Amino acid sequence: MLDEMIEIWTKTGLLKQSREIILKMFEETRVMYSESALSFKRPRKVEFDINKKDKKVDEMQISVRKKVLKHLSISPAQDITASLMFIYVVDGLERIGDYCKNVYDLTDVFPKKISESKYMDDLNEIEPLISANFDLTKEAFEESDEKKARTVDKKHQEVKKRVDKLIGDIMRDGKLKSNEAVSYALYARFLRRIDSHLKNISTAMFNPIQKIGYKPEKNSRE
Repeated sequence: MLDEMIEIWTKTGLLKQSREIILKMFEETRVMYSESALSFKRPRKVEFDINKKDKKVDEMQISVRKKVLKHLSISPAQDITASLMFIYVVDGLERIGDYCKNVYDLTDVFPKKISESKYMDDLNEIEPLISANFDLTKEAFEESDEKKARTVDKKHQEVKKRVDKLIGDIMRDGKLKSNEAVSYALYARFLRRIDSHLKNISTAMFNPIQKIGYKPEKNSRE
């Protein structure tokens, strides 16, 4: 099934254009993630305009939706699965952009450079796990690679487990200042949500349309 879909994506005009835009969306949100993660640990870089990036991602989402709908209006009985998958993927990437912006905006809550602590050490270990899932999710989509997509889902379980433990530790720490506790907990939560959307996108590579974002199917899409 995936082989058939990649053939559709690369040979059909509007869907091919949509696929190219989605790959650019992956790149844009990847930059947003890297910059927002850095912004949490040091003064905000004025030259990086997170709002401009977020708007660009939104415009890409709208562009893909329009192209997919136009494609379906021309060929309503063809490529429905691929078209619905594209809509789901761009919606997930748009939400990732929103969460990256939420991370960036944490500097308004805690504007000074965050102090080094055991919580920051934990967050520093979680961040690269999500970076790896970003790259792997893009590769899975670009190559239509089910194995890589399933790996993203498995790796997300580790991120989820570590974030949940970290938030619990923060909430039980009576010595933390309230603004520090809020900043740490929100940042960890946003990281988990970003990775959750990557996981959900990855399931589009192997789950039937009705189960995208849910527990993985054991077998390939049929």
